[in-house]
Order: sequence, then structure tokens, then C-alpha cells
Amino acid sequence: MAVGLAAGILVLVLWPRLWAGGNADIDAVILGARSLAMGRDPYADSWRHTGPGWPWPLQYPAPAILAILPLSLLPLEVGRALFVGLGLGLLTFALTRDAWWPLVLLASGPVVEAGVVGQWSPIVTAGSLLPALAWVLACKPNLGVSLWLGCPDWRTARRLALGVVAALVVSLVVFPAWPTSYLEALSHSPHESLILRPLGWLLLVALVGWRDPSARLLAGLALVPQSATFYDGLPALLTARRRGEAILLSVLSLVGYLVSMSRDRSMLSYPAIVAQGWPYLLVTLYLPALALVLARWWAHRKDSAP
Repeated sequence: MAVGLAAGILVLVLWPRLWAGGNADIDAVILGARSLAMGRDPYADSWRHTGPGWPWPLQYPAPAILAILPLSLLPLEVGRALFVGLGLGLLTFALTRDAWWPLVLLASGPVVEAGVVGQWSPIVTAGSLLPALAWVLACKPNLGVSLWLGCPDWRTARRLALGVVAALVVSLVVFPAWPTSYLEALSHSPHESLILRPLGWLLLVALVGWRDPSARLLAGLALVPQSATFYDGLPALLTARRRGEAILLSVLSLVGYLVSMSRDRSMLSYPAIVAQGWPYLLVTLYLPALALVLARWWAHRKDSAP
């Protein structure tokens, strides 16, 4: 509760001062929820809110829009702050179920950027860890699929799948035509698989240890279309199993994020910004996470050798 409250207040107070006139990622979903509440197609309506920084329509499925409907009744600034606070609060609650050391992960590049831009990755990652939130994986399908692949057992995988199916059924009852509009919007998406980026294919090496849930999670993140930003890499933090590993991922990724943000991006398009930041993301988050997975695989192999 403390983390969520602090995050929400910081967004509410600092956003107008630091990013006046800018949009958070959640803003498009809140505006889409308002369109749906007025009986309009939120995907068609979203073209009205595009601009030079983001010239693409709404990229989230109907379950995300329905989940945000209560926040759409509030001023945009308040809804944005509540979403960030709720996401980071639930993520903190999920990470600290069994120990306090995962709090270190809150100081990582992915968590910081997710809070700064108002992203879904904290609450979706929390949804993979908390039974009552399983349905949230339907709100950001690319990360949802990756987190599902990283399930530790079939019981957890079944629970997450049932939650997603329930969310999809409800969304089809409320807005039956959304899949068609959503797929049309996705056809304009700038996102692509990480394996198509320089050296991104290296992440598939994790599959040598495919029995490890973290290996499957990392391979899933490499294969699904995503923005190749620190916030979309947040699930990779779950590869940390010990305090030292969490400190390593947090420190490296935070340094990588801060260095990438220090680069001049004022004249760059969104794809150019992502391309500029990709080397920092790869070197300070994904490759260290891969190293942890491979180290565990090698240790297990040595222990099981005759």
C-alpha cells in the first residue's frame, strides 16, 4: 500500500511539471474506455488521439479497456496516477509474498520506466503471481503469453488460462465486434519480435534449459512482438531467484535505463528511439537474465551428471 500510494502521488504531482502536454501509455486506454462507454468503437476513435510521437491507433484488447472503465470516469491525470499506483502496489505485494529481498527489484530500470510512462507491465506481471489477478494477462497479450510460458507448473498454467478465457468471454459479451477492430489496429503496430533486432536471437539460447520456467519466460519475451523497451522487459526480472541476483539485475538495468535516457532523443521518431535504446536493454537486462538462466542450467547439469 505504501509503494502504491507513493507512486500514485509522485505521478500526480510530478507529471504536470516534468511532462506537461505529454501522454502516458495508459492514457490511450482510458480514452478508449470513454469511447466505449459512449457506444463508439474505441479503436476507430483512437485515430483522433494520435500525434507525431505516436501515430498509431489503440494497441490494447478489449479486456484492458473494460478493466479501465472505472478510471475513465475520473480526470485523466487522476486516472493515470491511480493506475500507476495500483500497478506498482500490486507488483510489490506479489513480489514479497515469501520474502522481503524482492523489494530490490523495484529499483530496476523496467519498474522505474513502467511507472514513469504508465505501463501495464507491473500489473500484468503481478497477475502471473496472484491467483485473483490471472485475468489481467489478457490485457497485454504479448507479455501475458510470455508469463504463461514461464509458469512453474501445469496447475498455475491452467489457472492463468482460465482467468484469461473468462476475461475474453466477458469482453465479447460487452463488445462482440472488438476482435476485428483490434486486429485492424494491430496491423499498424510498430512492434516486432526481439529476435529480429541485433543479437536478439541470443535470447533463444535460454531454451537449452527449457525445463526451467525462467528459460521459457525469457524465450517467450524474445519471440512475441513487443516494444523492445525496459518496461516491456519487466517480466525478465523474475529470472532472479536470490537476493544477489535481484541486486545484479536491478543495478545493471537501472544504469542501462538512465544512460539510455541521457541520450538526445528530441528529434527521433519512436522506432528510432527504440533502436537507440535496444543495445542498453540487451546488455543490461536481457543478457544478464540469460546468464542467470544458463548458470542454473549448467549447475543442474553438473549435479545430475553420473
